[in-house]
Formats: sequence, structure tokens, C-alpha cells
Amino acid sequence: MTSPVFQVSVAIVDLKPTFEYECVPKRTNHAYLKAKVKNTSPYALLAGPTNIFLDNNFIAKVTGAHVPSNRVVKSKANSAQRERSGNDFNAVTP
Repeated sequence: MTSPVFQVSVAIVDLKPTFEYECVPKRTNHAYLKAKVKNTSPYALLAGPTNIFLDNNFIAKVTGAHVPSNRVVKSKANSAQRERSGNDFNAVTP
């Protein structure tokens, strides 16, 4: 017998990202939207699957790294970088 699966929201955190586009025409004809955001909440952001919303619209489901409070997180530029780490975002020192 299998147990039912439940999903619950642990927290809803409103953060203010900055965005930039990155492209390398020699490698691909695509441009990638990158985000950088500081975790200004009192909570640590847990590693794992995360739903991302922009202007109350769902835009992506990503796998994020653990991000302590007051740390900066940056999105990866392309799929090759994501494949190497398994994460879409990396925590960085502010």
C-alpha cells in the first residue's frame, strides 16, 4: 500500500531580483536571461525544487541550492552549467 503524496508551501518569499541577458554568438544563437537576487528574508532558502513567479505569473520550476539569509544567489547562464552542478542557481558570497 502506498502513502498519499502531499505538497505544502513552506514559505512565500518576495524578493527583488536584477536581470541581465547573456549571449555568446560564437557558441549559440540564443540569449539567456540571468537573475541575481539577495535573500533578504529571515529564512534560509532550502535546496531543491522551487517554483519561480514573476509579476504573479509562473515562469519556471528550478532546482536551487541552499541559500542562507542575506546571501546572494545567481542563476546559471546555460544548460551546460546546470548539468555540471545539478542546480539552476548558485549561492555566492555577497
